[in-house]
Amino acid sequence: MITSYKVEEKTKELALEKIMKDFNLSEKDFYIIEEKTSSGLFKNKKIELEFVKKEDILSYIQKYINTFSEKVNLDITMKVLEKENYLSIELKSSNNSLLIGKDGKNMNSLQHMIQQSLKKLNIPIKVFIDVEDYKYKKDKRFEQEIKKIAQEVIHTKIDVNLDPMNAYDRRIVHTIIGQFENLKSISMEEEPNRYIQIHYVEK
Repeated sequence: MITSYKVEEKTKELALEKIMKDFNLSEKDFYIIEEKTSSGLFKNKKIELEFVKKEDILSYIQKYINTFSEKVNLDITMKVLEKENYLSIELKSSNNSLLIGKDGKNMNSLQHMIQQSLKKLNIPIKVFIDVEDYKYKKDKRFEQEIKKIAQEVIHTKIDVNLDPMNAYDRRIVHTIIGQFENLKSISMEEEPNRYIQIHYVEK
């Protein structure tokens, strides 16, 4: 369980200052999970901030992975890199192939379970799990493939429909296609059959 704390002040700025002073934290050491404003007929406006310490989140994730490690009988080590909008968790184990699973299935399942667990605790942080740079290398291959298709669309001026893919891969495609002046990416259909059409735009 992750303990949350609350502070109340006249303004959000004062509340943040109170968190840092009273709990000896910097701005990067905590996450705000809820902000409430209260005011009454004869009461001054008050701002209440509920927050969690980043170290408590990291400890929670470590315990979660330790429990998972025991269940699957793997020695797993964890390294966390703090990104702007998420936590990047790099794992290594005594059997990386098993930890990754076919097409990254086991690794993605672990990421989903941790993400859902944090969501239930109302923790507003996303996690990204990778094992021995598996996702990074896979993403690089995928990016190269999309760039190759993009060049073909520019050359032939014929639209291409990609295979259905998850939201993460679609974001990668939209980002890449957005770099080409004569191309436009359009999401089509609904989940689970949602796919992207790469459309040629005459300039």
